[in-house]
Amino acid sequence: MKLNKKSKLLLTTSFVVTSLLGALVIVHTAVQILNGMPVAGEEYKNAIGIMDTGNSLHNDGRVTEPIVVVEGSDTEPQILAKPTEVLLYSEAEDFVMPNHWGFKAWKAMFYLRTLLLMTMVVMLLYFALITLRGSRTGVLFTKSNLRIVYALAPMSFLYLLANDNFYTFKQYAISELYADNASIALHGKFYMNAETLVVPLLLIIVAQLYKVAIVMNEDEVMTV
Repeated sequence: MKLNKKSKLLLTTSFVVTSLLGALVIVHTAVQILNGMPVAGEEYKNAIGIMDTGNSLHNDGRVTEPIVVVEGSDTEPQILAKPTEVLLYSEAEDFVMPNHWGFKAWKAMFYLRTLLLMTMVVMLLYFALITLRGSRTGVLFTKSNLRIVYALAPMSFLYLLANDNFYTFKQYAISELYADNASIALHGKFYMNAETLVVPLLLIIVAQLYKVAIVMNEDEVMTV
């Protein structure tokens, strides 16, 4: 399958832009790792984590008192609010993070998510390189790229699942350590967003179409 100059230029430009974006993602991730992932800035350097408060109703019947956001008057009511998330931190200078497996699992989750992301970026860059090389010989659709697309499907699922539940282990640790003494309910949640399933399915569909394109390309070569 031969490409005209306009199509080659468009293909090259698209992959160059994708490569630059991928490089930025890798640099951003590397900066996060080297900086130790600051959670709440210098003001809250001893931050433990952010927790959901749910409906703020405890199992023993205690209800969280609402916070007055805007004071009322004789003619206007008070505007009250209940927090949906709270940041837990310590004001002690010598604070040491508790030794709980949930915090270690959270760090492992961070590195797993980072590894998956960087692997996918590298695979996409390799996909682009193979395609650009193939455009010179007229072989755009290769089995090597097909294997890359198939591999991206489960990897994207794992990455999106890890990204959605990035703080799950930390929230579990905080709930175990501090929930009983908290004045409001502290909850951890497991998330499964629609795109976590949709993106891998779309990649599988793309792989199937790519496979058909390979067969058509091979038939074209044999015919010639």
